[in-house]
Amino acid sequence: MSTHSVIYIFVFYFLLNSSGISQSLEDDNIVHLDLRITSDHIELLNTKITEGRLKSLHQIKDFAKNNIYFEILSGKNQELYNSTIPNPLNRYIEYADEDGNLSQTKIVSDTALISIRLPYHREINRIDFYKITGDKLNKEFLNQNLQKIESITIDLKNEDE
Repeated sequence: MSTHSVIYIFVFYFLLNSSGISQSLEDDNIVHLDLRITSDHIELLNTKITEGRLKSLHQIKDFAKNNIYFEILSGKNQELYNSTIPNPLNRYIEYADEDGNLSQTKIVSDTALISIRLPYHREINRIDFYKITGDKLNKEFLNQNLQKIESITIDLKNEDE
């Protein structure tokens, strides 16, 4: 095995272990969470486990105001994974204006349906959702700028069967 191959394997292993997922991905399963979101409530509609492996974990986190921050927790309250998503109640449509320039308009919805895909981890127990209330910030100051929206228990044991 060449030196480059060993380095690539090490970097891949390091990235997997530093991603917040403490279990190896030997199960090769993906958890799909279908959710309905309103301004003050998030409802879990469906949970499904499928075979496969995510191509990549969402590593870029956008801590902009009004985005949604979520944490996947074990039964022991250990954080397994966290990420952000743009607020799905705010949709942006691009169009060509009268002068032919590309413009954008914001459409605010009362309800949105989204799906979150996660690597399977047998310890997944709960997902906590927060609305980011402060201006663009980083993870250091995140706890001061979060408004909890919902905490949802996830029962993957029934999905395994």
